Amino acid sequence: MKRSFSRSDRLSSEIKKIFNAHLRGTVQNPILKESSITEVLVSKDLAILTVYFTLDRVTQAIEAEKEFNRSKGYFKELIAKNLRMRRIPDIKFLYDKQREQADRITDLLNNL
Repeated sequence: MKRSFSRSDRLSSEIKKIFNAHLRGTVQNPILKESSITEVLVSKDLAILTVYFTLDRVTQAIEAEKEFNRSKGYFKELIAKNLRMRRIPDIKFLYDKQREQADRITDLLNNL
């Protein structure tokens, strides 16, 4: 019987839960603490993890992305402690611009 979700989909969901829980609980950096993970994409070969995050303050997006990328080791350690994987994937953190774009579209529509 074929599974309804691939391993990469299941890992994406679980990693998103783990990261968000730690951002709210144990992370001390105030910029990272204000952010939330919106999407996690795991490559089919499980070698690359792309993590999208969002912030309430858009002005701090660049600084937050730098902080996330500096903290890659911490997040890799979280994966190693919480999931059984042969190899921990390389992580890329990217700012999720969807909310920003949705707000801009809403403003444009309201001005019509």
